[in-house]
Amino acid sequence: MDALKIFMLTGILLVIILLYAINWNHVEVDVKNYQSVDVSLDGHAVGLLAGCKKLYIETVPWKLESIRVGMEEKTPQRPESHDLIVDVININGKPRMVLINGLHDARLIISGLRESNMDAEPDDAIAVAVRTGIPIYVKKSFLESGTYMC
Repeated sequence: MDALKIFMLTGILLVIILLYAINWNHVEVDVKNYQSVDVSLDGHAVGLLAGCKKLYIETVPWKLESIRVGMEEKTPQRPESHDLIVDVININGKPRMVLINGLHDARLIISGLRESNMDAEPDDAIAVAVRTGIPIYVKKSFLESGTYMC
């Protein structure tokens, strides 16, 4: 084989190894103290529903609109800030889940070359989650502060 073919094959092998490495670094996140929730929009708040409990997180109108656009899977004419966040995450990783711990405390868990979590406001993390289809979990003790619906 000539040097060019060897160089090209080496490059292809390196890309394959890199793609596998992105998926190999998968660390288990313990969600036993969390409850999976569904998202709804209620007035000026995001509703997080788990069984008979509904927790409301108030936010600003532009973030509600961003969450609505993500839930409806619409593509805006120009990317919104949450679309850009998803694009940046997807450069070297993949969003896995959102953990909401409190009114102003959420974590966006990302798998990639290394497992990482990003500190975020819950409404921003929800906007990313509805765009990517990743699950949203709320800490059970925080969810208890919600409204009983049944």
